[in-house]
Amino acid sequence: MSAEALARALFAGTLGARRLGSYEDGAGFYRSEADRFCRAVEDAGLALVTRKELDALRAAGLLDDYQRHALRTAALAEDLGFRRTILGLGVAGEAGEVADLVKKEVGHGHPEDRDRMRAELGDVLWYVAALADAYGLALSEVAAHNTAKLTRRYGAGFSSEASITRVDEQ
Repeated sequence: MSAEALARALFAGTLGARRLGSYEDGAGFYRSEADRFCRAVEDAGLALVTRKELDALRAAGLLDDYQRHALRTAALAEDLGFRRTILGLGVAGEAGEVADLVKKEVGHGHPEDRDRMRAELGDVLWYVAALADAYGLALSEVAAHNTAKLTRRYGAGFSSEASITRVDEQ
């Protein structure tokens, strides 16, 4: 078993289910359970995982914390099919607003508006987080799957040939 697999197994076994909670750290900050695990590994000086692997676990915790926070602000329909439809349309609508900002900047000569772009990208992220939840997926799970897919496709970095060949789709 690789160090990464061992760390992930330990992480899952120590902290339980796919959706991990947050805790108050005593200084008024809420931290993810992933962060708690990473701190414990660091404090114990365990050489089970690399810094990169710990950082990946922390990032996963941040994504899942964001998803939980986003869901607290959602008024979601009880009918799952309707919820998925509304959230899917929300992703498309907000992505359209992002596209419109780019169109105006590139095609119409409008000045760059980073504040508006940040807000619109945040809206896209909110809908993606809620839609993932409607399918029973943690945001960290979606990100990990996408990262693995892109690694298979572009292991040595992006190239036009790899983009055309798409080894992950054969």
